[in-house]
Amino acid sequence: MLQHLYTSYEKITPQDLQHLDEDMKTPYDPHMPIENLFDQIEHAQDLAEAAGAPYADSRLLNAAYNLVFTTNVFNEICREWRRLQADDVTWAKFKIIFTQMVGISDLCSYLIYDLTQSTRGVFYLT
Repeated sequence: MLQHLYTSYEKITPQDLQHLDEDMKTPYDPHMPIENLFDQIEHAQDLAEAAGAPYADSRLLNAAYNLVFTTNVFNEICREWRRLQADDVTWAKFKIIFTQMVGISDLCSYLIYDLTQSTRGVFYLT
């Protein structure tokens, strides 16, 4: 459907594709849900495909990985991703692994924060 709309009503220029590429590489804010990154990558993929200039899957995966990696927040998750066999390196697998691991990381960060906040103002008797 998206393809039909673009071929019927919209012409995407080479400049539009360059901006699309830049938008796809917008840095990921690790304080935001990981789904925002997925949407960013998938939006670029959809528009490039509609323009008749689809991205290779490896390019999308590399872009997503590099955006997560450069945050320096998810080093262990990135290390696990790099250990995967070539057959397991897919967009679907990327989304599953990073959704699960980022969720665990967020939970741990929250618990650590909660523990540090709950000990404020507590006096220990010796």
